Amino acid sequence: MTYNLSDLINEANNSNIATFSAASGFSFSIVNAEGNGKRISISKAIADKLGLENTAMLIPLADSGVIMIGKTLPFPNASELKLNGKEKKIAYNAGAVKLLTKLFNLDFSAKTSRSFSDVTFDVIDGVDIAIVNVSGNSSAVDEEDV
Repeated sequence: MTYNLSDLINEANNSNIATFSAASGFSFSIVNAEGNGKRISISKAIADKLGLENTAMLIPLADSGVIMIGKTLPFPNASELKLNGKEKKIAYNAGAVKLLTKLFNLDFSAKTSRSFSDVTFDVIDGVDIAIVNVSGNSSAVDEEDV
């Protein structure tokens, strides 16, 4: 089946699907630190809801200001992340961090990480996906908070 990404994003943004805040425990963080590395952190709440274990698929949609994450994604250009951790999932992937930083024009000059908690969930082909809104809702945090 072929998907129009813009239609999927519009559908998710205009539907009655619940959007979660930081208080819900749903968060996605990008750490861009010179000393301690570049990594992506997916909260335990997102990992549990999506059934993530050792890998996750990710696709950034810069024009829509979102990142889609799932155990699988039906898009040929989705990237696979190798995950570590029993609780929150960590992907040590400098290339993905650099790409997301560039695509979303993220500023790490004052802080080492950005966290995003505006998360919407949808189902594509029977697979749960998270849609993380990256545009305009990041909070800068100290690296030890992630």
